[in-house]
Amino acid sequence: MSAIFKFNNGQGALLCSDCRKIIKTAQEYTLEELAASQGEGNLPAQYCETCSPEHKIYTLTRLGDGKTAKGSKVQFIQWNEDGSFKAFEDNPSVGTSCIINPQLGRYFTWLTTTITEITEQTDCTLKFKTQNSEYTLQS
Repeated sequence: MSAIFKFNNGQGALLCSDCRKIIKTAQEYTLEELAASQGEGNLPAQYCETCSPEHKIYTLTRLGDGKTAKGSKVQFIQWNEDGSFKAFEDNPSVGTSCIINPQLGRYFTWLTTTITEITEQTDCTLKFKTQNSEYTLQS
């Protein structure tokens, strides 16, 4: 993914590649950013402080009772037909379970039951239903 530049009335801005918030204006560009904004180079994706992968915090909220779990890593588990673990996935899909802060071995902050429906998916929000509950995952 490359950096995102926005231009309004001759004014340039570098945007967060996740939430699209302005990170800096053209007056603050480094030479590398200036060149990339003019199509003369490739700048990798840039992130604001909130969306930076090193600082990103995910919040999973169960809608029925408002219980929340927070973590720095979210993955989705694929299951075998017999209910045993099959694989980790980075993207949600029906039939997977959401896991917050998976660690080697058996440790995690939260594990949902199987996702039955994804009701909304944007860059920063995922809303889904499971066998037992309804959740919102925000980053």
